[in-house]
Formats: sequence, C-alpha cells, structure tokens
Amino acid sequence: MTWRCVLLFLVLTSFTGCKFKTYDLADEWFPLETISERPEMLAKDTISTTIGNTLYVEKLSTFWARNPEGTAQFIGLMKHEQEHSKRQFKVGVGAWLARYIVDRDFMWEEEQRGYYLALTHPGYSYQPEQVALNMSNYRNAAGQKMVDFDKALRWVLDVRSGQWKPKD
Repeated sequence: MTWRCVLLFLVLTSFTGCKFKTYDLADEWFPLETISERPEMLAKDTISTTIGNTLYVEKLSTFWARNPEGTAQFIGLMKHEQEHSKRQFKVGVGAWLARYIVDRDFMWEEEQRGYYLALTHPGYSYQPEQVALNMSNYRNAAGQKMVDFDKALRWVLDVRSGQWKPKD
C-alpha cells in the first residue's frame, strides 16, 4: 500500500468520530444508522460516501433537496449505500475500504452492485449517460479511473434492458 493510500484511508476513517450535523435513519436502512455532513474538502456536494454505519454528504440541506425522504431517488440512493455498508461489515470496514481505494476491479464490482439497486428501484429517475459519466469520474487513491465512460454506459444500458444482474 502506498503512502497516499494509507493517508487517504486515515483521512476517511478519522471522520467517523467527528461531530457534524447528522440525521438518524430508520431501522429499515440497517446497518446504516446516520447521514452525516462531512468536511467540504473531501468531495463535491453530489458525492455520497458510506463508511461503516454512516452515510457522509457535504450538506444535509443539499442532500435533502436532491433526495427528499420517501421518494424513489432517496430510496434508490439508500439501497445503494446500504449495500456498501452491509458489504463493509461482512468483511470488515477497514479491510473493505483499504481494498476499495486501491483495487479498481473491486471498486467497479462494488459500485455495480450499489448502482444496480438504485437503477432498478421502481421510479428511480436517471439518464444513462449521466450515470456513466459519474461512474467514469470515480478514481482510486492512485488517481486511476475505475472505469471508462463507454464501458460504464454499456453496463448501465445492460442494467436498463435486464441483461445484467449481480452475481450473488
């Protein structure tokens, strides 16, 4: 693991104990327990990050404006993030994060699982090109793209047409 990976891991995991504005989630989202604001320096406002039982967003007000509670957008996003949380606890949060930030194939597989749950939720609204663009902007700790736009778009269209489902 490079020093950048170690540093990123420490930065991400150190915020789990920090105090920011939070929102307690209903039991249906277990093992997710809270949505918490994170420092603005970590990512732009449209990025949500799950670490353990917490979903981090830049500002709760921005998050709620984009994803009003109870809407298909909210439920789709929460299913995506809940999947990350479940899988993190299954193998250990630290181990999952350490692998996610360095292994592009693992990152791609994990994002496919999460996005699949969101994209297939009834009423979830999305543009395939925008989803592919978002996915092609994911980078690992070394700055390498998780996936290129064309591959991501093919995958989104396969999900939309029912030709792709998670392996397990």
